[in-house]
Amino acid sequence: MFVNWANSGKSPAFHAKANFEATVLPLSGKPTVPPPPCDRCGEGDIMLPNVPIGRTPHVDGVMLTQSILNDIIAGRALIWLTGRIDYVDGASVAHKTFVCYNFEADGSFINCSVPGSNYAD
Repeated sequence: MFVNWANSGKSPAFHAKANFEATVLPLSGKPTVPPPPCDRCGEGDIMLPNVPIGRTPHVDGVMLTQSILNDIIAGRALIWLTGRIDYVDGASVAHKTFVCYNFEADGSFINCSVPGSNYAD
């Protein structure tokens, strides 16, 4: 799994730090939204407008066994992708964006409905 995102604004974003996490949970489970700020990102990146950046998300350490795969296919479990991007705009104002998606059996991701997800300020 690989995550791409881009700055859709008209000016650069500075000190951009992104943390994406992939987890497999039972259908009744909900991930932590938003995930914590990235503590391994150093000073962060500069995000130029409309230039994609990509990362491999942190995975929760659960091996994708046949049993877990069977639960996903049967609709008893979901793969969640949650993310958080913290950055500073050109006026030195801090911003954050939170995202949450569920992985579908056809290979697509759909927005999840966890409170606090898919937020941008």
